[in-house]
Amino acid sequence: MLSGAIKFNKKDIVPSGILWPNPHKIENFDLTDQFNKIVTLNNLKGKWSIVFFGFINCPDICPSTLQTMARAHKELQKNSVYSRLGQIIFVSVDPERDTPDQLRKYASHFSPDLIAATADIENLKKITKTFKSLFMKNYDSDGSYSVDHSSGIFLISPEREMLSVLTYPHNYSAIIERFEKASEFYNELSQ
Repeated sequence: MLSGAIKFNKKDIVPSGILWPNPHKIENFDLTDQFNKIVTLNNLKGKWSIVFFGFINCPDICPSTLQTMARAHKELQKNSVYSRLGQIIFVSVDPERDTPDQLRKYASHFSPDLIAATADIENLKKITKTFKSLFMKNYDSDGSYSVDHSSGIFLISPEREMLSVLTYPHNYSAIIERFEKASEFYNELSQ
């Protein structure tokens, strides 16, 4: 594992479309998971994290993305690095409706390993800003609302750096391939 931020030299050939050449560090945040435990930046340290932002009442993108992430997570358990250091995280951007109890029920449909968390709006704005993700409530004429949000899947290194983003539509083999290429490159840099 690297002792500091990844620094790419001119001689390093960054896999095209896989890694950002100058990955930024994720800033600290405070979330509460489905078991009422606090989740912070420290929960990412030393782990490969696959992160997605969404909400429980999302009709299509969120459930399909979480199914895809769960399938990739299950397949990646065959990878020795990922099986020791991998985790999947769902951050709800709808704290008004997505309580820890609701998140626990929802997460159980996808994977027993899925970390599902949320926070108050101010902390959600902070974490989505550091991930370069967006969300906003969209009210209907009857007063009900939906939440518009970014649909990227973020790959975070054990050093808590955003290495890559997978764009929608997602498929599990692309997540697996992205992780394998990114972790291989990351490990070569740490040699």
